[in-house]
Order: sequence, then structure tokens, then C-alpha cells
Amino acid sequence: MPFSLGPEEKRAYMSTLDAPAPQLDLLAAVAFRAVGAAARLGVFEELGDGERTAGELAAGIGADEHALRLLLDVLVSAGYLTRAGGWYACGPSARKWLRQGVPGSYLPTVSLWQNLLFELWDDLEDTVRAGRPAADFYRWLEDRPGPAAQFQRMLGTLASWLSGEVTELVPVPRRGGSLLDIGGGHARYSIAFCERHPELRARVLDLPAALAAGKEAVETAGLGDRVTLHAHDVLATDLGSGHDVALLFNILHGNQPEENSALLEAVHRAVRPGGVVAVLEQLTDADSITDPDSVADEAMVRAFSLNLFHTQGGRVYDRAGIDELLTGAGFRRPEWSTLCKLPTDHLAVTRKPAGDAP
Repeated sequence: MPFSLGPEEKRAYMSTLDAPAPQLDLLAAVAFRAVGAAARLGVFEELGDGERTAGELAAGIGADEHALRLLLDVLVSAGYLTRAGGWYACGPSARKWLRQGVPGSYLPTVSLWQNLLFELWDDLEDTVRAGRPAADFYRWLEDRPGPAAQFQRMLGTLASWLSGEVTELVPVPRRGGSLLDIGGGHARYSIAFCERHPELRARVLDLPAALAAGKEAVETAGLGDRVTLHAHDVLATDLGSGHDVALLFNILHGNQPEENSALLEAVHRAVRPGGVVAVLEQLTDADSITDPDSVADEAMVRAFSLNLFHTQGGRVYDRAGIDELLTGAGFRRPEWSTLCKLPTDHLAVTRKPAGDAP
């Protein structure tokens, strides 16, 4: 919410409390919903780098001029659009973050959270009251191909952005080895590893809906002979055997500890002695949330953890919790790295002891 409050206004809301601070939250919610509506209508794409009147925009996107003007004016107040003499244009924030096809676009994340907050969070208090999830994210996705595609685009975009750094941090023990990508349906990490290691082969396991995005990405990369996609419940205990590397990227946070223990025991059976296991997760540790002065990063991790519990029964773990899960499954204590591109994300790399049975 790039609202720009003047010094006196900010003081009234944040210091003296002469103004009700929850009003800023109300305005933020309205602005976020307005951004979602504008994105779905195609407002930011229609504006592009130019200027349009409300009438021109309405004609371009097929909307009512009066209703659209009301929406545009909210976005002007929020700082996403500018208005001069009846002409509207994207502001700097909208140009950088809210347009399709722009590198690093935040639009897939905005689209996903629109669905989460305004549909799946409707019964959040029931989750808190009962101590168990009132919503089921993946079942909800099954009946909504649009949001399901948005979710995979968001994951794929993020993976493509991070994959260069991640592939540098995860060792591949031998040439011509086998990589197991658990829950990596978009296949972007498997593609990146295979491009970096020309003799490596990858096996991607995920639900059928998630693999649709991976199929397209593998075909585009021309790696159909080395990256194979398999419909599989990631919590199933049979993950094969003899793999050199196993990836569990953004998987543990969707599960309860006992589910993760069973999953990691299955991974232990799936990798050969000396094999590498890499886990990518956010962490709740105070010193793991990038800049200790970053209120936004800390708040985002906490919001994500609440969402995970409400929609999946999961949580964001701390470093010690993941260490315990890995060592409890028979792996060595992992070495941790914080990603430079996304300091809220942390990579744990461990190995199956060489003396362990296959």
C-alpha cells in the first residue's frame, strides 16, 4: 500500500493515536482488493506506459465508465495510478510490480492472495477456535483451474528467479546422476539443475494439476528426455531408490511434524548412501528474517505461517525444528545458507551418511 501520509497525519495515526490506526488497515484492504479487481479487468495492461481517460479505458477493457472511474480513483489515492486532467497512468509501483510479463512481477502473488484472503480466509476464526484447519487449499484448487494456474505461475516465476543461486549451493555428487524433485510440479528447479549438469536426469513428483505447468516448461526447455514428470502424492512413502540428490523445496511447511518425519524417512530410503538432500524453506527464527529491522519481512513470514495452518494445517518452522526433522530421519546435521535474492528463504543441505544402507 504506497499511501503517502504527511508527517502530521502519520503522527496522528501512529504516535498520538488521535486518529484510529485500524482505518489504515481498512484502507489497505480496500486498496488491495481494488488492485485485484484492476488486475483481473486488465487495467494495468491497458494503460501500459501511456495515458488513458476513464472512457478510453472502459472501452478498451469492456467496463462501465462510471464504475471504472470510481475504481481508478481509489487506485490514485493508494498511489498505484496517477491522474492529471482526467488522464490516468500507471504510477512507478504499478509499472514495476503489477504488469504481466515484467521480470520479477508481483502480480501472480497478488492474484493468489486475492483468492486466499477474500475466499479461503472467510472462516479463519473457526480455525483458531478449533485448532485445526477449516479450509483445504489443495481441494479448493481442484475446482478452480484459474487460481490453480495462478498458483503454479507464482511458484514457477519464483523458482526461475532463484534457480541460478540455488543450483550453485546444492552439490551434485557424481556425473550422470539422478535427481528427485519432490513436489516440484512446475519443474523449474529440475530444469535448472539439468541445464547446469548436462548428464543429470531428474524425476519430478507432484499432483497431476501441478505437473501441467511442468510439462510445458520441460517442453520449452527441450529436456523431455532428461526431466520426467510423475503424478504422485508427495506424502506417499514409496519414492523409489538410488537417487543422488533429493529436493524438498517449500514442502515441509505444508505439513505437520509427524507427516514430515514420515516423508523424510521415505526420502532417506530414496537416496543412495552419500546422497544429498536440499530443503528450501522460510524460517521463523528472529535472526533468519533477513534484516532484523524489516517489519515487512517479519510480518510476511508470520502471515504466511497463519495461512499455512488455516489452509493446510502446516506452519513455518524454525531452524532447530528442521534440523531435528532431518537428523531424526537419519541425515547429517545440515548446513544452512540464506538466499541473497530472497533473504526470507533459507536453504539446508545435508547428506545421507555414506555408511547407511541403501
